[in-house]
Amino acid sequence: MCHHSAAQDTKSAETNNMNKVWASCRCFYERHIYLKQINAHVEFSSEAKYVDFSNEEKFLQEYSEILENTDKQEILKEVKQEVERRKGRFLVIDENRKLISNQYNPLHKQLFENSPELKLGSFEPKKIFDGVFSSLVLDSASCDMILEELEHFKKSGMPHSKPNSMNKHGVILHEIGLDGVVNLIKTKIEHVAKDLFPELVGDSGLDSNKSFTVEYDASEDHFDKDLATHFDNAEVTLNISLTDDHEEGELYFIKDDKVLPVKHRKGHGILHSGRHLHGAMPVSNGRRTNLILWFRSSSVRNQECPMCGQEPVLEPVAFGSGDGFTM
Repeated sequence: MCHHSAAQDTKSAETNNMNKVWASCRCFYERHIYLKQINAHVEFSSEAKYVDFSNEEKFLQEYSEILENTDKQEILKEVKQEVERRKGRFLVIDENRKLISNQYNPLHKQLFENSPELKLGSFEPKKIFDGVFSSLVLDSASCDMILEELEHFKKSGMPHSKPNSMNKHGVILHEIGLDGVVNLIKTKIEHVAKDLFPELVGDSGLDSNKSFTVEYDASEDHFDKDLATHFDNAEVTLNISLTDDHEEGELYFIKDDKVLPVKHRKGHGILHSGRHLHGAMPVSNGRRTNLILWFRSSSVRNQECPMCGQEPVLEPVAFGSGDGFTM
């Protein structure tokens, strides 16, 4: 009988991934743009409102109602900047990654190794309710080590991208060189995710990811306090709380028009389908930092883009794994 180790599986997956041509769906360059201004009055349990943008005239005409009593030029500028950010994001991440790799002096060098020494839980997910599971992923010391590294990185002043279009504060793990941490977690959860979400983890497995941190702070004006209801650009999401010194700020899910809150526990990961509508309630005290892993399965998303709900119109990317599609 032949026994494969998780490390061998990872190596084989990495070899397969090197031969793939990664891509993005074109919808991402003109659809689903999140604007804080037009979501200020949206009930937190209602799905966030987004805008599409193909040209200026069409945009002003199509959204004249929601743009009423707003600074249209300021919003237009913001939308155009977001479109440009999306078009150039993989190049920016690649350039920052090279710079960080050459110049950043880590506090905990072991985090940047291919197989970092972190204490991971055995990952035995317990069902919270349909489609949402929880398990210990990282021990407290590992959470603290990652947090210390993130603080150290921020103090270095090195350039980095914002985590996504909805969150302002946090980092993208691939950009700062923490792929080893993600791969280590992935080896623990991939088989479990396939058992729990067979329709979302295809023959390609979870062959790419976008992993990032998000920060919420109750007292700092310029920090996010909550996150509007949304779905993820992922087949399967793992949301790990790295902190426990905050009050409220629960993750919530929408099911049958009900709001179902889930309390964060340090080191515990909440595993759910990326398609499941969810959000974050306001933090009322302290600061919360979470590690979010968007796992993607190209054989699933190549059939239907999770963002536009249609067969993806693919565009190859020059750097990284794009948005997890393959050509």
